[in-house]
Amino acid sequence: MAQFGGRRTFRIGVLAIVFVGLATSARSQLAETGDLLVADAGADTVFVVDVNTGDQSVLASGAPLSDPSGIAVDSTTGLIYVSDRSAGPGGIGALIEIDPLDGSMRVASSGDQLAMSEDVVVNGSSGQIAVIDGLSGLVVIDPDSGDQTIISDQTGSGITRLALFGAPRSADAIAIDPGPLELRRILTNGDTLLVGQAGSFQVPTGITTRGPLADFAMVADAGNPSLGDGQVIEVRITNFSEANPEANQRVVASGVHLVDPLDLETDPAGVFLYVIDPGAAAGAGAVIRVDSDTGDQVLLSSGDLFVDPTAIELFPVVNSDRIFAPLYVADSSAAEILLVDRVTGEQTVVATGDLLVEPSAVLAVPGSTDLFVADRRAAAAGAVIHVDADSGLQTPVASGGNLGNPEALVRLPGGDLLVADALGPGLIRVDPTTGNQSVIAGVPPTLVGVAVTGDGEVYGLQALPPTVVRIDLAGGGTDTVGSGVDLGSPVDLVAEASGSLIVLDSGGSIIRLDPDAYDNGSPSANQVVLSTGGEFVAPTGIGVAPDGSFFVTDPSAASGAGALLRVSPFGGAQPVVSMGGLFVNPAAVASGRAIPGPGDILVADALQDAIVLIDPDTGDQRVVTQFGLLSFPDGIAIDLDGSLLVAEANNNLLLRVDLETGAQTVVASGPDLPDPRAVAVRGDGAIFVGSRVAPFPVARVDPATGGTMVIASNSPGETRFNGMQKLVVDPDSGDLFVSTNVVGFNVSGDALLRLDPDTLPLPAMPDTILDGEPLESANEMVVDPDTGDIFVANNLDILRVDPVTGDATIVSEGGLFDRVAGLAMEADGMLVGATVFGDSVVRVDPQTGAQELVSYSNVLRQPQGIAVVPAPEPGAVVLAGIALAVVAALGGRRRPAGAAGRTVCARRQR
Repeated sequence: MAQFGGRRTFRIGVLAIVFVGLATSARSQLAETGDLLVADAGADTVFVVDVNTGDQSVLASGAPLSDPSGIAVDSTTGLIYVSDRSAGPGGIGALIEIDPLDGSMRVASSGDQLAMSEDVVVNGSSGQIAVIDGLSGLVVIDPDSGDQTIISDQTGSGITRLALFGAPRSADAIAIDPGPLELRRILTNGDTLLVGQAGSFQVPTGITTRGPLADFAMVADAGNPSLGDGQVIEVRITNFSEANPEANQRVVASGVHLVDPLDLETDPAGVFLYVIDPGAAAGAGAVIRVDSDTGDQVLLSSGDLFVDPTAIELFPVVNSDRIFAPLYVADSSAAEILLVDRVTGEQTVVATGDLLVEPSAVLAVPGSTDLFVADRRAAAAGAVIHVDADSGLQTPVASGGNLGNPEALVRLPGGDLLVADALGPGLIRVDPTTGNQSVIAGVPPTLVGVAVTGDGEVYGLQALPPTVVRIDLAGGGTDTVGSGVDLGSPVDLVAEASGSLIVLDSGGSIIRLDPDAYDNGSPSANQVVLSTGGEFVAPTGIGVAPDGSFFVTDPSAASGAGALLRVSPFGGAQPVVSMGGLFVNPAAVASGRAIPGPGDILVADALQDAIVLIDPDTGDQRVVTQFGLLSFPDGIAIDLDGSLLVAEANNNLLLRVDLETGAQTVVASGPDLPDPRAVAVRGDGAIFVGSRVAPFPVARVDPATGGTMVIASNSPGETRFNGMQKLVVDPDSGDLFVSTNVVGFNVSGDALLRLDPDTLPLPAMPDTILDGEPLESANEMVVDPDTGDIFVANNLDILRVDPVTGDATIVSEGGLFDRVAGLAMEADGMLVGATVFGDSVVRVDPQTGAQELVSYSNVLRQPQGIAVVPAPEPGAVVLAGIALAVVAALGGRRRPAGAAGRTVCARRQR
């Protein structure tokens, strides 16, 4: 967690409270990216194993865990799912859900088709959970409802283990049947296909796929345990031949530490395998790390807490803000705003004193360090204060006037604030720039809460009488949407992403309310009590996190020490996130949401219809926006205002995406944009779009009106723009560089062109910089702002091209490349490329050609365009294309045009 210089920090030990029911002698640990999760049937426990040190710790233990057999993680939510043969009512098998943030467990589904649960997998794309059951076959489970559906009747087949195959780990299943020694591919329609047979197999026990090499399965085989000859076998499942069943198999490792391997997992790059073996280490059980290329083995973790380890899973990069969205707590008595780490419970003072006197509410602006705080006594009259969470600087926004006792505040889509005032006129609209206040007419004067839904509907919470109302901002007035006995002493109100409202009652309850289902004759019918009692004593404030979890402040909890509690969106338990420490009277909580910042990588995913954000340091992936107007996003570029421009191929649109909210709007459409694939932004704000349908036009788009004008295209009989791929801007001249590729592999038509978009009369005619060899598939480009050289993603390699001479030099080739479809430059001059068939982002040093895997699979399925978020520099020029978004003034290191590389071609054709 980021530390703030010069601030008080208090780390609180809350894990003993959070992990209810764990053995007191066991160490407790939360699951994080890169950790290994081990299900232990003998200990009825899920352990966390540090992949670097081998340290073991308890994540969850005891009931409902009884005989865990398989384990998997949903890469979208981070939730862990365990198949258990004896869990559930009557010991009839169950699927158990475990939260990695606090170890809390719930039975997601039980009985029926789960009597002999053997293994579980989670489809990273759809979120579907599948369990293989020895009696029922392949069963798909809805984790919310618990509903079970048999999709493949493998009754009596003996299948014991599953792995996902296809667009990595998201499509078909690969299953082991140890009886006839077979590997079977279970297709999405339930049909099966034989992909492995006999050969090197003796007793196959576990299976996984090998990282980015999606057509390889890695199989754990117990061999003959009495001889200690367990083994790991690599199987290329697309090369199976019944006539020669051993041809697609390779024994990677055998013996040494491998005795009786049961399950295995691979790291994201497919380099290391982690094997769970209960017979290893003289029967103490162990995790063994195996090099999948050399077969070298290391005893990573053995004995200690293990009893009978049965299954292993690597905790992945999680596509969710739940892991890293910040939590801010307003403490009214201490006059402080605290940042609380949801994992460790650590409390850090962000701001104290100065303007703050009695803060009653805090609001975090997504993707920024901006906080707005309502304070009952600031400026001796009630006020709204802006706080910079990084520096702690406090600035008055509005005070006095209509603000008498502000209790809650929210932010409207346009940026204005709404303040609920318990003593004043009710609801006040505040302009955060000018501080101007305007009263919303017809609103009860005793509001204690206010909420805004995603569609802009505004709701207020009235304490006396306890009522929730819908508010008409434009015309004034209210309609009742909630009342009844459940609302005893309501104190706070928030909206969920679904549009439902959440009411916090100081009596100790969280209530979900459907505002569209209110019935005056039965006022409680639209309400459900999600959580009550437990750790709650007298809760005061509630916030909702991006993953849907609720965070609640309760100054009376933890024996009066004060606490921050978390509640699942499904309700139930209230594990303690943080208690005591710096808390005096925690009154309100807000959860921020991380949005792209300088250096972050954005990727357009054409298969997922999404824009994916990647942390360049950790590789974390999460969706910024998905579906809506997106059908086949290809080229992306960052506009001068910081929004993202997207060339949407299927819908023939140029879209703008608000990176803070994910909102999509149409910038331009029409006949000038047939199948748009490329977009570039020039420093003067001009936008250019390239299309891949005849006559392959390049159009200029007016960003204000959306008007389009074709500035270049093929004339009758011409082919120079055939196979339009990408556009980038020359930072010196303002010219456009255009890459073309007719078919893709060594055919006439691959070319790199220069186009002056300001040439009159139109259409402009291009100059050829380079054509033919060595261009094989000129997919992507980026311009080095220091040297002016063009880097071209050329299918399986990257070329450096001199834009004047056409000299072409190979910078990097092979390795992690598998059709580079996106290319961008980071601030330090490193290149990042998106690979289509590798579902990955790769970093390349343009001087040495060295490649590094930045992020793999998880969310990504078909990456196309890529962009790097620039740092906001006053007066900087944004250069953007389908593959580029950098600020020319970033000051990256300078390199000579002829840096290291193998010269392939030198040709000048102007």
